[in-house]
Amino acid sequence: MNGVTDINVARIRAVHVFVVPLVLAVFAVLHLHEEWKVAGAFGFPLDDAWIHCQFARNLARGHGMSYNPGVAMSGSTAPLWTFLLAGSYFVSSNLILTSKVMSLVLYALSSVLVFKILVFILDDARFAFLGAVFLAMLARLMWGALSGMEIMLSTFLTVGGVYLHLIYRRERGLKHYASTVAFVLASLARPESMQLVFVALVDSFVLGRIEKSESIAEFAKRAVIHVLVFLLLLTPYFAFNYATSGQPFPNTFAAKTSAGLTVFLSHPQVGELWRMIFLYPRLYVAGLFSFSFDQNILLYWLMFVGATRIVINSFRQKTVNKALIVPLIFVSYPVFMGIVSPNRSTITWMVRYVGNMTPLYVIMGVVGLYECVRLLKTVLAEFWFKEETAERIKHAILSIAVVILLISLSTEEYVNSRFYALGVNNINSMQVKIGKWFHENSPPDTLLAINDIGAIAYFSEREVLDLVGLITPEVLPYRTKQDGIFEFVALKKPAYVIIFDEWFPGLSDHKELTRLFDVSLETNAVCGKSVMVIYETEWRRKRPSTTAEASLQEKEHSF
Repeated sequence: MNGVTDINVARIRAVHVFVVPLVLAVFAVLHLHEEWKVAGAFGFPLDDAWIHCQFARNLARGHGMSYNPGVAMSGSTAPLWTFLLAGSYFVSSNLILTSKVMSLVLYALSSVLVFKILVFILDDARFAFLGAVFLAMLARLMWGALSGMEIMLSTFLTVGGVYLHLIYRRERGLKHYASTVAFVLASLARPESMQLVFVALVDSFVLGRIEKSESIAEFAKRAVIHVLVFLLLLTPYFAFNYATSGQPFPNTFAAKTSAGLTVFLSHPQVGELWRMIFLYPRLYVAGLFSFSFDQNILLYWLMFVGATRIVINSFRQKTVNKALIVPLIFVSYPVFMGIVSPNRSTITWMVRYVGNMTPLYVIMGVVGLYECVRLLKTVLAEFWFKEETAERIKHAILSIAVVILLISLSTEEYVNSRFYALGVNNINSMQVKIGKWFHENSPPDTLLAINDIGAIAYFSEREVLDLVGLITPEVLPYRTKQDGIFEFVALKKPAYVIIFDEWFPGLSDHKELTRLFDVSLETNAVCGKSVMVIYETEWRRKRPSTTAEASLQEKEHSF
């Protein structure tokens, strides 16, 4: 193993198992400390996390997969994460705690898988150890692990599927299909991951041709089985979505997608076809590379070296441990997203949508570091220095590079902890606060029309109408009509409308809405706008007054 004894390898593995959780614990504590200091309470840095919690709590309470209790709804793009949260609810109803604990465990397991993949590629436990530590120190993933979102579940299942594909690609038994099962589960954590099964098949086909290990007919037989397993395991998912929304994907897919393949299929236009092929994929690839650059500059440039080395080795006959799937997925993933479901929020919040690409980024970066160091030693030994001297220089330069990486990653963690804490403070100060207020100051049958459905619905425990359409798909046709949102509001007659005014121009001009109060943020990092306005509607005023509403009238200006 590149001059490393089996005893040393065992020691490295043991140290890795100890060090990675320690690193994660240190930076998790840093983030949580900053969160408590800035926000004064624990929470989530995105309102969307509370959407998962609302689905999970209803599921745990026996209301089925619903947002408004008892109304079946396919509004979760990560149903597997929703089910895990629902299961954790029986352990503790504090979903802030359970979501963070589960995500940190998944984070640690992802680092273990990165270690194993790098050992497979490089046959060097020392560099594999570095890769595991680097992954554990990436600020964007720590944000994801503490966000309450599905990011770490998607990441773990994606890198798990890659690992299973690498070690079982040549198998001919049931193990050969293990990666497909992992990729299917990844699809239930992020729907974009549905492409991974087919990327793995492309990888198998290309490497099979290079290695001449099987005929095209043999590959075709196995490919059919992979696709059948994929479809069989996802049939319940598609069936539930179709039964509740009339389409194979969740309501959120239609609500957030306004371009790409789905739009082209419904309204074929040459312009949209051109954008779907040449524009959107380019934007998403650029977004992923920008996201990777922001994570760490040195790893970013090393990634290109590593990807080149992996590709070249994959096309060599004598190379045993070929990992073409790593750069293949990294490039195809954003291309697929750009073609099928492009939208602005995806590019803005790349960590949520492509966080599962981060382990592949680290793997290629560490392979690049390994290759640079190897080439450096070769050049030094060949032209200027004796081998022993070249070895010492190599170790010195490697040490400097590692120190630079560790310092830069630690610095980014500190900066990120402050952004994370500010995000939690934003959500707690706006959506959580409004939700709690309505829970205390409105009768249980109050209907709220809102544009941020997470924390307000979760804490108010009131029925909600989603004016964006994530869990209220019937609003979508109205969103494209002139004054359509008011028409929808007038049809449903909610007691209150809670919105960012800028999202719905002209809505507040209608006399049926009376401004009650607003909630503003001094420094806005994550919310749609800095001011959220609460309007009382004439339909609430026309209702017979109850004791609770009389109390509300006394408190309505004391928020």
